[in-house]
Amino acid sequence: MKLTRYFQSCLLIEEANVRILFDPSGHEAENFELFGKLDAVLYTHEHADHFDANLAKKFADAGVPIYANASTAKQMKSQPTMVEDGQGFSINGLSLKALELPHCLMTDGSAGPQNTGYLIAERIFNPGDGKALAGLSAEVLLAPITGPDIS
Repeated sequence: MKLTRYFQSCLLIEEANVRILFDPSGHEAENFELFGKLDAVLYTHEHADHFDANLAKKFADAGVPIYANASTAKQMKSQPTMVEDGQGFSINGLSLKALELPHCLMTDGSAGPQNTGYLIAERIFNPGDGKALAGLSAEVLLAPITGPDIS
């Protein structure tokens, strides 16, 4: 497994010869070619530091499959594959599972948007900006480190 972190929440995970990009936002748009050939782009939620509709359209126009929850999919200019809580799927033989978990609280104390984490190959968990999911065990946790209610 190889992990490459880009701006903010954007991560490239390379596992079993599959290249999946998580949460590219507008800052990556300037360097779109930087990512090379991708097998998929996955979005955890619709906040600007995780999602950019114009960049998502660039990936879709390039033929890269896009995966997102219903809330994020509504923001897109092209139709992604929508994922639901507990849904298992595979990308070129690599297993993934979508898991809903609450977004950390916003600075005003309100709840955040729909947030979907992804369990990759039953060993890597990317929770987006989620902070609590009971009963899940993973070798690698890609956890958010700042937020009003993260301690």
